Amino acid sequence: MLARHNYVSLAQMWSLGPEAFVELLEELGAPRSVTGDAWLALGGNPRLALALRARSWRLERLKEDLYRSIRILLEPLRREARGQLAEVAEDVDAVMNYPQLLRHLLDSNLITPVDRPCIGYTPPVDPELGVGRHYAWQTPLHHRLTRKFLREHG
Repeated sequence: MLARHNYVSLAQMWSLGPEAFVELLEELGAPRSVTGDAWLALGGNPRLALALRARSWRLERLKEDLYRSIRILLEPLRREARGQLAEVAEDVDAVMNYPQLLRHLLDSNLITPVDRPCIGYTPPVDPELGVGRHYAWQTPLHHRLTRKFLREHG
């Protein structure tokens, strides 16, 4: 792995900014009616833009599929960890207080560290979208679906 070598300088690259993401969606053939909702749900994640295209631009279908995956990742959490997760769902940076939960969420690819500035687009801190100063949910949709999981299985 390159990161282990001192001659490599690492910087975090964030997902696409709003304008670039809409441009990507247009290049992929997305209907205009999808672009605004897609940005709010996917936060510029190009991989999920491709997943949305694979589902014929049906965001609800993508939400269902992603929720199924998130539920499988979160169901094994014990009651105590779910209480911690509820706190993290309100303030993603609170995850720093819970090392085991932090490791689980990172390993599950539900959250990511945020280095500032990022290459290209640096996301602003936005608790509603799940972006903190030090950590962020992979996408706003991951954040919303984790909240849904807590409402249904808290």
